[in-house]
Amino acid sequence: LYRKACRPSFGKTLAANVTFYAASTVALVATALLCVAGMRGGFTSAIRPITLSNAMPYVNKPLEMCIVQNTPFCIFRTLDKKNLTKINFFDTQESLEAAYNPVAAPNNAKEAKFNPMNVVGIIWASLSREHVGSLNKDLDSGRYSGYTPFVDTLIAQGLTFTSSYANGRRSIEALPSVVASIPSLYGPFVTSPYSGNRINSIASLLKKKGYSTSFFHGSSPYTMVFWPFAKVAGFDVFFGEKEYGNMQDHDGTWGIWDEEFLQFMALKLSEQQQPFCSAVFTLSSHHPFKLPERYVDVFPEGPDPILKCISYTDLAVRRFFETAKKQAWYNNTLFVLTADHANRHIFPESQNDADQMAIPIIFFTPDGSVRGMVDNVAQQTDILPTIMGILHYDEPFVAFGQDAISQDSEHFAINFLNEVYHVFYKQYLLLFNGEKSLALYDIKSDRMMQHNILSLHEDVALLLENKAKGFMQQYNNRMIANCLTADCTTLQAQ
Repeated sequence: LYRKACRPSFGKTLAANVTFYAASTVALVATALLCVAGMRGGFTSAIRPITLSNAMPYVNKPLEMCIVQNTPFCIFRTLDKKNLTKINFFDTQESLEAAYNPVAAPNNAKEAKFNPMNVVGIIWASLSREHVGSLNKDLDSGRYSGYTPFVDTLIAQGLTFTSSYANGRRSIEALPSVVASIPSLYGPFVTSPYSGNRINSIASLLKKKGYSTSFFHGSSPYTMVFWPFAKVAGFDVFFGEKEYGNMQDHDGTWGIWDEEFLQFMALKLSEQQQPFCSAVFTLSSHHPFKLPERYVDVFPEGPDPILKCISYTDLAVRRFFETAKKQAWYNNTLFVLTADHANRHIFPESQNDADQMAIPIIFFTPDGSVRGMVDNVAQQTDILPTIMGILHYDEPFVAFGQDAISQDSEHFAINFLNEVYHVFYKQYLLLFNGEKSLALYDIKSDRMMQHNILSLHEDVALLLENKAKGFMQQYNNRMIANCLTADCTTLQAQ
C-alpha cells in the first residue's frame, strides 16, 4: 500500500513536500493512537489492557479461557507473572487442617432450615474506615463526625465490627475477596496464572438454591476486569452504562454517577425473580474526584478532595435505600456494605500499616435480625462465609475467610503488604516475612505502632505465625492444584 501512495520527488515544489510529509506524520500519529486504543479496548482511563480474564464471559469453564485467546498472547501475558511455590510447613493433612482449614462444612441443616433471603452487596470505591464517624469516635478528641451520615445510621441499625480490613490495596483485587473469598496475596487473582481455576462464590453457591444473579457497575463491562470475573463467579447478568442507556448522566471519566445508577439498580432488582443475589461496585468516589454540578457547593469541604465524593456517594446510597424500601423485595433482603480498599487517610492515627487496610464491613436486614457492634476482627474474605452463616447454608464450600459472627470461628485477618504478611488477631498485628516474625504490635493501645512487643509476647507471635503458615500452605497449594472448591479431593499436605 505504501508503494502505491503518491510520493512527490524532491524536485517538485517545497509546498508539495511539506504537504506530503505533514500528512504522513499526522497519519503516523493517528495510526499509533488507534493501535494503542485497539490494544487497550478504548481511550478512556476506565479501560485496562486485555488479559486472560477477558475471555471469561465467552466460556463455560475457566480453563477454556486459553482456547478463546491465542497461544502467543497467553504466553506473553503470563511471562512476568509470579508462579506460586508449593509450601510444606506441615507434614500431615491433619496438622495442616488443625492450623488452618478453608473448607467450611456447615452443620446448620440440623439447627435451622436454609433461609432464602435476597442478598444485595454494595462495594464502595475507596471508602476508608476513617471516613466513617461512628467507627472513629476517638479522633479529633471525640469531635470527629466523619463524612458518611447515612452509613452511621446503617451501622446503628445493622451489624459491624470493631476491626475490619481489606485483603488488597486495589479495586481489581477486591471483587475476588468479597464475592469469592479469594484474597490477592501476591497480586490480583484475575490477572494471575491461576485465574482459570474453578472457584465457588456467593453467586455460584446461591444459584444451587435457585437464586437469580446479577452484577451492576456503571461503566464498561471490562473496567478492572469486573464483569469477566463476575461472570465466571456465577453472576448471570451485567448492568452497566450501556444498559443504563443515558450517557448524559456520565461523569466524563469512569461512568454513570452513583446516585442515578443506584436508582437504576433499585428498580432493576424489582424485575428479577426472587430470591436473587446481586452486587454493585460504585465509582464516583474515585480519582479525579468530580461531583455533579448541582452538588459542587452542597457538601462540606474537607482536607482532601475525596471527602466530598465520599459524602456524595453516602447520599446516593441513602437514596438507594429510600427507593428500595418501596420495593416488594426489600423486607426479605440481606444487605452487605463494604469498600474495595482504604484510601487517602487524613489523621496521623490512621497513617500506619493497620489503618492503611482498615475498611467498614456492615451487614443489615430490615427486620433487625443481625445487629450490633461485634468485637471481632473481620476481613473481606469473611463476607462470603458470614452470608452463608446468616442464611443457614447447608453445603460445604471453600473460603479463605470465616463466619465473622460465629462463636466457632477464630476471627483473624491476613493480607500481604510490602512483601510482608500482616496477621490481625484480637488487639494484635503480627508482621511475618514467611520465615520468621518481624514485629508484634498491640494496635488498640498503640495505634501509631511505635512499640514492638515481639519479645514480650512470644507466645502470641508463635500462635499467629502458625496461623499464617497454615494459611500460606493452604492458599499456595490449593491454587497450584486447582483445588478451590469443596468437591476437590486431590489436595494433600505433601
